[in-house]
Amino acid sequence: MNIEDFDSVKRAAVAAIDQLLFDWFPNGVVEGSEFCVGSLSGEAGQSLRVHLKGERAGVWSDFSIDGEAGGDLISLYAAKERISQGRACAQLARDLGVSIHDKDGRKYIPAGQISALQKSPPAQAGKGVGAPAAPKKKQAKWEPILPIPDSALPYPKAHVVRGWPQMFWEYRDQEGRLLGVVYRFITSDGGKEVLPCVFARNEITGTCEWRWLQWREPRPLYLPRPLRENFEVLVVEGEKAADAAVELYGVQFDVVSWPGGGKAVKKVDWSPLAGRSCLFWADADAKRYKENHPTQAGEIMPETEQPGMKAMQWIAGELQGLGCRIQFVDIPEPGVQPDGWDVADLRDSGAGEAEFLAWINRRRPVWVAPAVELAAPVPSDSGDAADNVPDWVAGAPPELGDVPLPRAGAEPMDPQQIKSTVMVWGKYGVTPCRENVFYALMYDPRLQGIVAYDQFAELPMKVKPNPWGSPLGEWSETDDFYLGLYLAKNYGLTISSVGDIEKAVAQVARVNGFNPVTEFFESCAQAWDGTSRIEGAFSKYWGAEDSEYMRLVSTMFFVALAARAFNPGIKHDHAPVFEGGQGAGKSTALAVLGGEWYAETPFKMGDKDGYMAIQGILIYEIAELEQFNRSELTAVKAFMTNKNDRFREPYGRRMKNLPRRTVFAGTTNEGQYFKDTTGNRRFWPVACGRILLEQLKADREQLIGEAVARWREGVHWWPTPDQQRILIGPVQDDREIPDQWVGKLYDYVEGIDIDGKETNHKKDRVTARELLTRALHIEIGKLSSSKAETMRVSACMRKLGWEKKRDEKGAREYYYARPKPEAGTVQEVDYDIPV
Repeated sequence: MNIEDFDSVKRAAVAAIDQLLFDWFPNGVVEGSEFCVGSLSGEAGQSLRVHLKGERAGVWSDFSIDGEAGGDLISLYAAKERISQGRACAQLARDLGVSIHDKDGRKYIPAGQISALQKSPPAQAGKGVGAPAAPKKKQAKWEPILPIPDSALPYPKAHVVRGWPQMFWEYRDQEGRLLGVVYRFITSDGGKEVLPCVFARNEITGTCEWRWLQWREPRPLYLPRPLRENFEVLVVEGEKAADAAVELYGVQFDVVSWPGGGKAVKKVDWSPLAGRSCLFWADADAKRYKENHPTQAGEIMPETEQPGMKAMQWIAGELQGLGCRIQFVDIPEPGVQPDGWDVADLRDSGAGEAEFLAWINRRRPVWVAPAVELAAPVPSDSGDAADNVPDWVAGAPPELGDVPLPRAGAEPMDPQQIKSTVMVWGKYGVTPCRENVFYALMYDPRLQGIVAYDQFAELPMKVKPNPWGSPLGEWSETDDFYLGLYLAKNYGLTISSVGDIEKAVAQVARVNGFNPVTEFFESCAQAWDGTSRIEGAFSKYWGAEDSEYMRLVSTMFFVALAARAFNPGIKHDHAPVFEGGQGAGKSTALAVLGGEWYAETPFKMGDKDGYMAIQGILIYEIAELEQFNRSELTAVKAFMTNKNDRFREPYGRRMKNLPRRTVFAGTTNEGQYFKDTTGNRRFWPVACGRILLEQLKADREQLIGEAVARWREGVHWWPTPDQQRILIGPVQDDREIPDQWVGKLYDYVEGIDIDGKETNHKKDRVTARELLTRALHIEIGKLSSSKAETMRVSACMRKLGWEKKRDEKGAREYYYARPKPEAGTVQEVDYDIPV
């Protein structure tokens, strides 16, 4: 190779810089004009940075190892693979299809790329006139190899006919193993062509190579990132939309798509999503009826006939059968947006963060699969069914006419009519099965509407009087028993399996689903008088001192109530902590605000009972926060962070995975209660004064109504970094129980002697070893092996605003540097945005 070869490879590598970097470092992210990853090892982080644009494209620095750097992608690849730059250049030339020179100066294309990308099929001899016909050979069959072995890499970078792709996507399994690649090419007429490529084995010869063919069925899902436990899944159409969804909502959601478009949904393996909560974002298609349509030629088809929604509806039905909870994003009606508008178009539209958040919060009610008409039983030949009403002993099946599909509020029938026209019949009469229990509950006037599904509490509820006189409330095993007695007496149905009754009741309840919290919140929103109250709520009703901080946390708390009510599982891991003496009314005020959806029953954070205790609860009080020790408080913070509650009920057959609906609030009798020096950003202290309970009761609906309005306007329920640093952080620091070491370390670095007088021994730089031995007078030999003392010193120095650095010479010991005057003593904030 010569200098020209290096220059050619550098230029080709820069042209494919995005593709190469994500190939080498799948955990990397793009921030502005730089690609960031943890180090040359490829873990997530920001210490290794690569310029992406302009004259500096390819220039890189790895600050995780004392600033190792390079001026191009060849040197980066060499450092990553720990090989020479000459070898790195040759390998990149092979991958990119760049011609280089051998040691004798002859130009060639490195081996390996010719067969994968550019080899043309050999000319076939013997095809002239009079040439004997070649004997037919058995056509080779290629079987994809899954997962693809590492020895098969790299995969093709281009197509022999289509050339370089516009985009490509790696399909990987849950463990991150490569399954294949999907490429999108621009055709000569400006259209697009999507081609999958897999590593396959020839069944005849045993040869293995990359082939441009589809996976065998069932095909894999497209997972931009591995699925995480307890995360809601956002289902979109197409790999481009999936990548955009990860960019916008990847903190809150797992994202999936599938190969082949809307017509291939039945060929995909959907089982990895079993039991999850799924949100569907269908393409907003605007297809029109064809010109030969008899009545609606040229008109835009309704949403139910648009291809994107039809595909998503089929997937929803499939996933509901796998125990998934289904909701749909409320996309625009056909024609409002350009045909095929999706989450990628929203990202590229220049919309702001508030609009992104508003779209993901626009949800339709929980989706239930449409009822399916049952096939009619074979009619009896023993006369007119109307004159031969079947009886349980005779068992003559009825003749089924056009039976209406069961819906909430269906026209009621008497039991004999239900048996003769709707129920399923077997050899000996009406079949004792769950389907017939379902029909009885849907059509019998005495049973109709007695059970409905509380979508907030995730429970079937008795909402109307029932024939056996059970009080209204949660449906119980006793109700199953008495329903069985009613069916036996009135229909001759003896249901031997209580599971059949439970399943029928559950399905009927879902048909009659309701959400008492959102219904109440909607009524409050409609009744809101437009007066702003929530900003000053903590000051007015809880008696807290009015300040910019108090107005901020009061607004965020109330908006979070609306966000969690209407969008379960939304990220929210903060809680106000109401401070005041015993009997001040802190808990009572929370009970007034939460109403029937408030609770304070203590439980152990993180276990099954804890997850079960907060179901159906909007406001949960963490009482007497000061009594938690450090490890218990850490468990509280971890529990608050969860966006989903996953648990198995006693005697339950399946794990439940429910999106978090609860907002937490703490109470304490103390003024200092934070024992963790590493940060307490999840708690917002509120020093209470006189609490006005009666006025809070009177204004409760107005407060909730305004909270809903503010949430719909896009008001944040989380602080910005500046708000956390300037307004919230200082208040949290005031509640921290001080570490006695902070004062000792401060005196030492400031040169203050034991009598409190300043000396000339002020420090601008100090090591942890020096602080431990000279400031705290701890012998090195008595330090614990767990480095607890060193970590405690680090926390104290961070409190004082000192910056931790590492010496580049000698033993490369860590040290602390005095902050510059303009830098202040502010800590970095661990800040998470919910979207």
